[in-house]
Amino acid sequence: MTPDILQAMGDAVATLFQWCMLSYLFLGAVIGTLLAVLPGVGGLMGLALLLPFTFSMPAGEAIIFMIAALAVMSTADSMVTVLDGYPMAKRGEAGRTMGAAFTSSVPGIIPAVDPTVIPRLVYSYSTMATRGNSSFGQGDVRGVIASESSNNATVGGALLPTVALGVPGSAPTLPPLHGPRGR
Repeated sequence: MTPDILQAMGDAVATLFQWCMLSYLFLGAVIGTLLAVLPGVGGLMGLALLLPFTFSMPAGEAIIFMIAALAVMSTADSMVTVLDGYPMAKRGEAGRTMGAAFTSSVPGIIPAVDPTVIPRLVYSYSTMATRGNSSFGQGDVRGVIASESSNNATVGGALLPTVALGVPGSAPTLPPLHGPRGR
């Protein structure tokens, strides 16, 4: 890498960790979480609702705010989690389901793949590759972990081409890309 690239990367990291940027990051995550619990408000709808609020923000803060909100909002991709999450909740294991969904949010990134397809593929593969798979779809925590880890990995993967190339990796990554420019 050239010194100019390293300098730009260092400047970007320094900018990101300023208190102002961290406050927009936190605010985006909190508002995204509040929108995520509303029925029918997924990632794309939530970002569409938040977009007008970004018009008065500086471009960098608006992008950070919207990316943070997107990162915590659930999308249609989460529907695979219901296959095992709902039966677990009916048995009184909702906390375990939420814990599994939260801890499985940490894994890596799956770039350039449609986020609605990957959770289904990973869930199907998990049912085939796991011994004792007859309990999948009936409240098996492994189903929650498989679908949520892949679901959350696609969010980061969709952000990679958006941030690096300026090409949206999925529909919800389009508003953060074009929102601040619309002013």
